Amino acid sequence: MNILIVEDDSSFADILKKDVSRFISDFVPRCRFNICNNNYLDVCRSFNCDIAFVDIQLDNQNLGLQLAKEIADHNDMVTIVFVSSQNNLMHDTFIVQPFFFIRKTNYKKDFLIFCSLYEKKLKSKEFIILTYNHTRVPISKSEIYYVEIQHNILYVHTKNHVYKDNKSLKQFTNDLDDKYFIQIHKSFAVHLKYIYALKKDSVILRNKTEIKIGRSYARKFTQLYKEYLLS
Repeated sequence: MNILIVEDDSSFADILKKDVSRFISDFVPRCRFNICNNNYLDVCRSFNCDIAFVDIQLDNQNLGLQLAKEIADHNDMVTIVFVSSQNNLMHDTFIVQPFFFIRKTNYKKDFLIFCSLYEKKLKSKEFIILTYNHTRVPISKSEIYYVEIQHNILYVHTKNHVYKDNKSLKQFTNDLDDKYFIQIHKSFAVHLKYIYALKKDSVILRNKTEIKIGRSYARKFTQLYKEYLLS
């Protein structure tokens, strides 16, 4: 899991990193942190993160909202958490639809509330836990474009990342529990909502990946895809 902290106060950024690391380690053993205290725009455009903690006021300017929009534009599944000592700015953040707002003046209490809410999110049906090499990574189900099995390793493709998992292709699709995420080949399963175009015997996904449709899967695929388009 990639975690971005956009904060011009390095002391507070270190405290936040330690607290987040301590909390998230119960769910994800390994996390990559990026603390950004300069070159804000470049970092926010280049670092693909799962959670972004963004101070609204940076270098005495209200840059946080713009930066949060940049982050969300590159990954619409990112969890945005605003952090600020300016409590009056809370309502201004609604345009970005943040997950939470942590007040520095009430940090300990607000951080515990964030932890409680995010733990519920991780344990909800919106996420699936991937396990590989003793590492567990929760990812949003709605992010998954397609999965493929190669040499008994499952590769899970999202918009920005490719993850590995120990499950079989059949077990993964069963755990995902989404009727529109279907196997279309002995080695591939796709989500119908990410199909951009159809060819005679293959699909092209929004990320331009082309996947062949196996003969034995063609009838079920055609039936479910028509159903999906009419839903």
